Amino acid sequence: MLGRHSKLQEQYNEAFTSIQDQKQLISQLEEDLRSVNAWSAMFRGTAEVGVVTAVIVLVIAMVMIDVEAVWSNAEN
Repeated sequence: MLGRHSKLQEQYNEAFTSIQDQKQLISQLEEDLRSVNAWSAMFRGTAEVGVVTAVIVLVIAMVMIDVEAVWSNAEN
């Protein structure tokens, strides 16, 4: 029983660390997106801004799916 508890605690800590790292990455992606959009608006057409925004949104969605997978694995 104690071994199982220790294993679960370790999995929880790993999941928590991963989620914290992913939250930090998401924040950085959002910051980068704001910067790209600002520069894009100055130097490029609006169509390219939309493409860049779509790519960043896709990356964020993929990270969130990974976060959900980590939590699912931690619960099992």
